[in-house]
Amino acid sequence: MADSDNAPPTPGTPPSPGTPPAPAPSAPLTDDDRLWGLLAHVLALTGFVIPFGSVVGPAVAYFVRKDQSKFARFHAIQSFAFQVAVLVVVAFLAVFMILVSVVTARLGMLLFVPVYFLIGLGWLIYVIYMGLKANKGEFPKYPIVGEWAYKKVYEQDWKPV
Repeated sequence: MADSDNAPPTPGTPPSPGTPPAPAPSAPLTDDDRLWGLLAHVLALTGFVIPFGSVVGPAVAYFVRKDQSKFARFHAIQSFAFQVAVLVVVAFLAVFMILVSVVTARLGMLLFVPVYFLIGLGWLIYVIYMGLKANKGEFPKYPIVGEWAYKKVYEQDWKPV
């Protein structure tokens, strides 16, 4: 291998085919970007009032700001994906609770009511926490879906700021 293969390209020459493109300079976040990052998370709390509001809220944030802000789009996509995942887990637990309650003559209900309460409380605290972090201009990520959302929006691997 020649020494010139390891040398950085000279200015004005295109990068070699295996070189990843340099990331575009990111514009500073505006107050609107940070506000919509916050709203992408806390609009999920509409699920307490509106059926399926926990997924409708982040979807609204996505469609309102998807073309104006990558930051808001990232937070809306990951919030939406997280809310869908929570909805699926809660639905699975509801079916499981019904089956266990039928088999155990409703004793399973005594077990699952506190579990549902703890899941709801944890969800509430986590959604508010993520919204506050987004409002500070940070890139917190939900488990599993955070890296996927980042890669989808920024078209590169997760690089926390």
